[in-house]
Amino acid sequence: MANANSKLNYLFNRYKDGSATGAEKKALLDLVLQPGIEHSVMDLIGKEIEGVDAGVYSINVEQSRERADELLRKILAANPDDAEVEQPHPPKIGWRRWVAAAIITGLIAGAAWFTWNTSNEQPDKNIIAQEQRFQNDVEPGGFKARLTLADGTTIVLDSAAAGELARQGNTLVLNKDGQLIYDVQGESEKEIIYNTLHTAKGEMYTTVLADGSKIWLNAASSIKFPVAFSGKERKVEITGEAYFEIAHNPSKPFKVIKGDVEVAVLGTHFNVNAYDDESEIKVTLLEGSVKVSTTKQLNNSATLIPGQQAHINQSTIQLINPDLEHVMAWKN
Repeated sequence: MANANSKLNYLFNRYKDGSATGAEKKALLDLVLQPGIEHSVMDLIGKEIEGVDAGVYSINVEQSRERADELLRKILAANPDDAEVEQPHPPKIGWRRWVAAAIITGLIAGAAWFTWNTSNEQPDKNIIAQEQRFQNDVEPGGFKARLTLADGTTIVLDSAAAGELARQGNTLVLNKDGQLIYDVQGESEKEIIYNTLHTAKGEMYTTVLADGSKIWLNAASSIKFPVAFSGKERKVEITGEAYFEIAHNPSKPFKVIKGDVEVAVLGTHFNVNAYDDESEIKVTLLEGSVKVSTTKQLNNSATLIPGQQAHINQSTIQLINPDLEHVMAWKN
C-alpha cells in the first residue's frame, strides 16, 4: 500500500501542476478505481479543500467548498465503515468512478472544485502540447523486467519470484525482494561475461552489481553489465534512464557508456537519462563528482558538482541547475 500511496501522490501532483502526460492521466484513473485506496484519495481531496481555504486558487471559494463537501459525503456514504455518516448512496456507478471523474475534471481545468459530469469536456490544448513535448514520459509501474543471460536465455523478473536464478561463471544471480543481486563466489572469471536487464513501459527494476553498486532502471530502458568486474575499470552500457549509487573504489573507476558519451566516476550518486529518441543525454549529479565527455569532439568534457545537470549532444556539453525533485520523481 505504501507504493500505491506514493504513486497516487506523484500522479495527483503531476495533474495539479499541469505536467501529467496521457499515460499518467490513465494511470491516475486506474489507480483511483482500485479497492483499498479510498482513504488516500480522501486525504488528497481534503488537502485540496485546505488549499482553497488558503486562497491558493482564484475561484469561487464557497462553490468549491460545497462541491468538494458533496463529493466527500458521497464517498463516506458509500463506505460502510463510516457508520456515523448517514447519506443516500450514490448511483451504481460507484464512488471510485465519482472520485476519478472529480480528479480529472477538477485538476485538468486547474480549479479546486470537483464536478460530476465529464462527458462533454474537450482535451486541453496545453496538455496535448505537453504530451508531445514529453514523449518519453511513461506511467510509473510495477517491479518487472527481463534478464538476458550470456547464452541468450531470457528470465522474466518480478518482485514475487525469489531465489537463485542462474549461475554465470563463478557468480550467482539472485532475485530477492524485487532486486537482482550478483554474488561472486571466489575469484572472478578471466573471461568477461555480460548480462542485460531490460524494462518495458510501465516497468522498473533494481539491481546490485558484483561490486556492490546499486542501479535503479527506469521504464523502457536497458543496461548491459559484466556479472563480475575484472581489469582496471568497471564499465556498463545503458539506454533509457537509470539512477546509480556507485560503490567507492578509487583504483577501479566506474564508467557509464551511451554511444559516444562517457560518464566517469569513482563513487557517487547520479542519474542518466539517455533514451534513443531524445536529441541529448542528461546526466544529473546528486552526490560526489562525475566527469562527462563525448568522443565526437576532442577535449569536450565537463566535471559536475552536486546539484548540476549536464545536457550533452554531439558537439556541446551544457551545465544547468535543474529541479532535482522533478528529475528524481520517477525513482522516488
